[in-house]
Amino acid sequence: MYQTQRISLIKWTSLVLGVLFLSQCIAKWKAFLLLPNVQIYFILLALLTIFLGIILLLGVTVYAEEKAKGRLNRERPFFERWANRLFIVRHNEVNQ
Repeated sequence: MYQTQRISLIKWTSLVLGVLFLSQCIAKWKAFLLLPNVQIYFILLALLTIFLGIILLLGVTVYAEEKAKGRLNRERPFFERWANRLFIVRHNEVNQ
């Protein structure tokens, strides 16, 4: 069973962080177009990598949310593995 509170918290946090990192990516892209240099390029590349990681986390969160609601027709192994790592209730967590 998945923890719905953890799913909700990570979903909203990743949405907020996704918006922030996307705005930073756009700002750095505009700065790179005005004055192309290696430093801005590497910052832009790092921001895009973090943004794509946040989008992947959001995808896993939505998968876990839909699975908890029972709306999935079939399992996706990649999303299933990560959703189990992030959101599954373990017996030692319940007892504490």
